[in-house]
Amino acid sequence: MKPRGPQVLAVALAAALSVSSMTGCGTADDRKTAYYQRGVELLEKGDLVEARLELKNALQIAPKYAAAWLKLGEIDERSGNLQAAFGAYARAVELDSANVDARLRRGRILVAALGTNRATATLVST
Repeated sequence: MKPRGPQVLAVALAAALSVSSMTGCGTADDRKTAYYQRGVELLEKGDLVEARLELKNALQIAPKYAAAWLKLGEIDERSGNLQAAFGAYARAVELDSANVDARLRRGRILVAALGTNRATATLVST
């Protein structure tokens, strides 16, 4: 007896699930990169809420992912949450001291908040 209608669909679904479970979702690094890239795309489109979710997913996999912290800071800054943006930029700098973009963005927030002299003193001491 040949399978029909719902039976064919069930067989096809089972086969698809079987292949999917064998290949998995890639390595943790692949998933981290995919979340990050999707977050950056959404940020560029202006969808800050969804971009934040994607970047947070990347950071759940790799909490020391400096690039994701930088982008999260950009989202916070664009949202007007300068305190959170400063924290995200500071974390990016902590993880990657050569991250010039994060250093500049963190410094710009300090200058805006404290003025040039106090910001300079604060940055020199860190």
